[in-house]
Amino acid sequence: MIVQQVNLYQDRFKLTRIWLSARDMLVLVVVLLLLLAGASYWYQQTFDAQQRLHQGLTQQQQQANTELLAVRDQLEKLLADKRLEQQIFKVSDAISARKRLIRFVEENRFGDGEGFSGYLTSLAEIDAKDVWLNDIALSPSDLRLAGSALKAESIPQYFSLIRERRLFSGRRFEVFEVNRSEGRDWKIDFLIASRVNDDE
Repeated sequence: MIVQQVNLYQDRFKLTRIWLSARDMLVLVVVLLLLLAGASYWYQQTFDAQQRLHQGLTQQQQQANTELLAVRDQLEKLLADKRLEQQIFKVSDAISARKRLIRFVEENRFGDGEGFSGYLTSLAEIDAKDVWLNDIALSPSDLRLAGSALKAESIPQYFSLIRERRLFSGRRFEVFEVNRSEGRDWKIDFLIASRVNDDE
């Protein structure tokens, strides 16, 4: 009788463990796909949120620019209104000054004298600030003075000084002009002409 012994402890008879089976690989692949899908979804959501935030900031910036333009337009209108108000005030002041000057001239009379040198001497002796003569025309019956002044109120003061002169008494002014040249608004030009009042 032959007895054969088999050593079951040999390595070839031991169970060989497979670390990753086909099922494990499938599960691992599914998990990885789920992780990738989750990460992709998260990134997409984050991108969408950032996109919405960017759009919101863009809209806010556009709204702020629109409001800024509206405020700028209102400011320009206010400045234009202020300039218009200043121009109206300037014109009103000039009109008031002209009315005062015309009333002053209409209420004052000047008399006659002899000799042109006396007239010139009297005019030269008048010490008037901010007023000067540009043209003087004299005749036995007529007197014409053209000049300029830095201030409108200086013109009545100047004619008051003329009235105090004896040679200019008894004259009545019939022509009186006051104007301000464009581009030379720093001065006021005036013209006054008179004749001897024959009634006196």
